[in-house]
Amino acid sequence: MSPPFNLVAEELGYKNFMDLNARGIVYPHQQLVSGRDFTRDKRDTLPRFLKGFNESLGLWMRPESKESVLRLVAQFLRIDPVKNRKELEDSGFLATVYP
Repeated sequence: MSPPFNLVAEELGYKNFMDLNARGIVYPHQQLVSGRDFTRDKRDTLPRFLKGFNESLGLWMRPESKESVLRLVAQFLRIDPVKNRKELEDSGFLATVYP
């Protein structure tokens, strides 16, 4: 399970079976998928979504956005950003962006 979702799993008592990343195993964990009907029928929606997705990645990558990103991830996971600060920072998902 990829960070930050491993935080929720650990809080629920699940154990990490294997860390593929630590073993050097490359695997896809983020995909964007669209059906042919959606792509054909929503031609205006797809470019707007991709633009918004791209902008969100830009926000994620800016070091000055770290606090906002932490707050948003905590909100999404429905955890307390103050109480779970250490878990959020230690989960590894921020380490690649904010070394």
